[in-house]
Amino acid sequence: MLTTSQCIHAKLISFFNQYNDERKRHMYKVLTIELDILLTQTMALDSAQLDLVVAQQHKLKGICRYLKIENETIEFATENKSELVASTLILQQLLNDIESEM
Repeated sequence: MLTTSQCIHAKLISFFNQYNDERKRHMYKVLTIELDILLTQTMALDSAQLDLVVAQQHKLKGICRYLKIENETIEFATENKSELVASTLILQQLLNDIESEM
């Protein structure tokens, strides 16, 4: 049985493997930048700004859907800034982990 991170890792590899090497590198760079922006914007928010936290959560959910990992246990149903930051950091780390495999 695969752990959640192993399952996400496999799905990320599968996502990138559908592209040629040049496109893989481009997609990886774009996703890395998008996650950096998402994290920076989320960290700048006040925890009481729930509508803006939810908007950031929606962005993360969209990225995960695009990567076809929306059914994994990355925290989506939260209006909590700290959990959103943690989920974004987890996804960033998982992307960093696969960089050498591309």
